Amino acid sequence: MKWILPIWPLLAVLAGLYGCHSAWGAIIGYHAGAVCGLLVRPSALQKLRVGFHPIFAGIAIPLGLATSWIVRRLVPPVIWIEADELWRGMPDRLSAMGLSGVSLGVFAVYFVTIHPVLEDLAWRGVLADERTPMGLCPQDFWFAIYHVPVLLYVFPGAWLLAGISFGVLVASSIIWREITKRTGGLQSVILQHAAADAGILAAVLWGGISV
Repeated sequence: MKWILPIWPLLAVLAGLYGCHSAWGAIIGYHAGAVCGLLVRPSALQKLRVGFHPIFAGIAIPLGLATSWIVRRLVPPVIWIEADELWRGMPDRLSAMGLSGVSLGVFAVYFVTIHPVLEDLAWRGVLADERTPMGLCPQDFWFAIYHVPVLLYVFPGAWLLAGISFGVLVASSIIWREITKRTGGLQSVILQHAAADAGILAAVLWGGISV
């Protein structure tokens, strides 16, 4: 489990998106691996009961707002597409992944609620090693790398965006791992993660309204 779980998200994304052209297939496959990890190490669930810190949890709101603004403003120039053209074309991009109508709405709710919980349980629960010192570790690389094919599927050829996102995600993994160690649990991390995911969705779904 220690070696398969870190690469499982990448395999799920490749199979779900590139094999089946389905965002649902990718995320359900990914979460199936996380659930299997929890079956092997159910003690990780205890981290859901603790970890709330008023400062770390309070960061969630400004983090979500900042993420939405940054994504909406940064992505168009990085991939050299006019903002209005990019964001108003997102429905077609999402539809190509099987996300439209009710499916998109359900996915959005799932992505902001269930996804952060299972993802943090997997990376900072099942795979957690309290002896890992502050700083970069292989876990951070694997957490960040599976996002790259997702971005390249949505925005083909956007290697600069993928590279920037990879760096941001590695840093996020380090920070969230350290917060988990300091607080002893996942509550604050999950709130931050959910807020960041909500910010991304807000930019993707409604960015075209205000560009």
